[in-house]
Amino acid sequence: MLRIRNAQILALQADGLLRWIIDSLVRAHPAEAGALGPVALRKLVAAAVDDGRAFGLELHCDLRAFSRVKLLLGSDIADDPGLAWAREYLDDWNPDRGECVVRLEEAVLRRRGERS
Repeated sequence: MLRIRNAQILALQADGLLRWIIDSLVRAHPAEAGALGPVALRKLVAAAVDDGRAFGLELHCDLRAFSRVKLLLGSDIADDPGLAWAREYLDDWNPDRGECVVRLEEAVLRRRGERS
């Protein structure tokens, strides 16, 4: 009989979330995702998910939006002086952290001339 522990289920779910986000980024932004390569892209997404959770994000769609922002900006938002405009979205006092990230994602796409 096969037994799967809760920790194993959580690990499978986490891996599934990363694959879903990666697939979405590759489809939406093949040049940027391809320039990183699969290993670096997975590291970027894993770090973005961790950072997003620390920021208070819970929904998968919000974690995907945060990963997209990290991919497209290509820098650490917290440290890059040229990204002060992006930090303003994250420093918003809105208690809905997901809304802050979605607004930032939309702003990034507008600056790039893309549609969300």
